[in-house]
Amino acid sequence: MSVRPLVIDDTDPRVRYGGSGWQSDIPGSQDNFGTHGETYNGTLHAATSDGSFAFSFQGNSIRVFGTVNLAPVYGDYGAVAGPNFTPPWECFVDNISIGAAKANPFHENNWLLCNSDRLNDGPHELTFKSQNITKGTLWVDYLQYTPDKPPTEPSVVLVANTDPEIRYDSTWQGVDGVANMTSTNGAKVTFNFTGTKLAWLGYIPIERPGNGTSASYSIDGESPTTFFLAGHPPFDGTSLYNQNFFTTPDLPNGPHTIVVTYQGNSSFTPLTLDHIYLTVAPTSTTHPSSPKKSLVGTIVGCVVGGVAAILFVGFLLLFLRRRNREKGSEGSSRGLIQSPNEAVAFTMSQPPSASSAASPSLPSPSNVSLGASSGSGFVSDSKRRATAPSPYA
Repeated sequence: MSVRPLVIDDTDPRVRYGGSGWQSDIPGSQDNFGTHGETYNGTLHAATSDGSFAFSFQGNSIRVFGTVNLAPVYGDYGAVAGPNFTPPWECFVDNISIGAAKANPFHENNWLLCNSDRLNDGPHELTFKSQNITKGTLWVDYLQYTPDKPPTEPSVVLVANTDPEIRYDSTWQGVDGVANMTSTNGAKVTFNFTGTKLAWLGYIPIERPGNGTSASYSIDGESPTTFFLAGHPPFDGTSLYNQNFFTTPDLPNGPHTIVVTYQGNSSFTPLTLDHIYLTVAPTSTTHPSSPKKSLVGTIVGCVVGGVAAILFVGFLLLFLRRRNREKGSEGSSRGLIQSPNEAVAFTMSQPPSASSAASPSLPSPSNVSLGASSGSGFVSDSKRRATAPSPYA
């Protein structure tokens, strides 16, 4: 599955504002203007004079959205909407200009200010510059960028209406690539997701009946929650975009299934889906310790076992070496008679013959002296006692 775009609010600390030409707007002050819905999270940064901001990202596309109200300043709606009008802002990616999107003369929210959708994967730097701005004509609302890999920290992702995880029943149809729509009672759409919250945004088409109706959503098979579909205002000749139909409460982080059911019919405003804002908290940051602890335990066990085996083999070799040394020492002692506790030296009265050397025999008692006299050629018994060495000495 392709990586979904991330949404970055204007208040995010990763957006680095430069100069004194920026001012935080009163929350929600612009929400009721235009036909493109409320501002994102109700916050804006107003360009009160020349100013700039920068944003670093790793990905392959970037977009900047804001609120515009240019005509009252420039005095001519036609001039602002015309092909020769130069918007009072410009965007750069890696110090290369990507220009500005077409200006809108009307007071609108969620307006595209600039974009670049064909960047190479990798690190980039967006720079936004405003110039010749009069207070109250331009506000920055949020950014969208497509990362080159899924996020590893809590984020808000944009789920398009064409996302493969969204499963519509056969009554739904696409509308000019803008949204999906149904006017059939009981129509359903199912979305499997992993996250902690979602907001459903649709649009209200002017071509369809404007009578209000209702729909419901159910999460993980729980009791459904009903929400109202207001329809478009009477005598309003314009479709309404970026309409927030509902936002779920906070959910436990993990996999969920939401089923949305339409409760109206063809005489009422339809149920539509433009996109979903999904709040995610990746599991790599939620449960980071279990696999790591298991791996560390395995490594420690292997090391301890290996050291114990080496020590055991070492002691065994030392013991065998000393035992062999003891046997060699005893075998080389001339004329020793071994008993379990001592070896006794002896001499013969006559040198042994060649035959006796080849086949040694014990001397007769008459030829053996066991005395302790130093002149007899014997060593006293106490001096001839051989004690076996300890293998651990």
